[in-house]
Amino acid sequence: GETQPAPSATYGSEKVWVDYEIVIHQGTAIDSTGNHTPTLNGSPSLASMNWGGQGYDFQSIGQSITIPHATSLNIQKMYTISVWTDVPVNNPSIGQLLINKSLSNSDGFRLFKTNGTVARQRSPNLSPSNLDTAVTLNKVRESFVFDGVTRESFSGSTSNGSDTPTGSVTNNSDDVSIAGDSGSTQLEGVLGD
Repeated sequence: GETQPAPSATYGSEKVWVDYEIVIHQGTAIDSTGNHTPTLNGSPSLASMNWGGQGYDFQSIGQSITIPHATSLNIQKMYTISVWTDVPVNNPSIGQLLINKSLSNSDGFRLFKTNGTVARQRSPNLSPSNLDTAVTLNKVRESFVFDGVTRESFSGSTSNGSDTPTGSVTNNSDDVSIAGDSGSTQLEGVLGD
């Protein structure tokens, strides 16, 4: 593998990723910020991405990246989560779960590529709990933003929709699961970056 610069070097994690909590690049299960130790589960294969590099091809229950719970991952008011996705099939019987920190579905947050026929940001303690927007299939950069007032979903630089929920995201001690399953809501597609 490639050698990373020392954390305090000009291009080290302490300088480059100073405003980020966690950064996982295409085809790795390494946090470039050095803040967390992700674990790759279920041996997903690597697949080439049209935009270059490789991403993990998640196709079955048990394939995921898990980041152990840390207080710094408790998002209450503001977050931006961005990921390259390639989900070629809109299967309404399967919620294509991108990121989950809500095992009980009573707190935390969940981000779905598809949940039936919509994309969904879900935070059970916000009102309304869900922001449902149009689904963009195939290869696209998905971004989910909550600035404490407005919650918005993007495909590339195009906004798919927004709302202004009340309340705040409630903390929990759940691990963060990327492409993980929660019952039958596993991701069936490629994630990178």
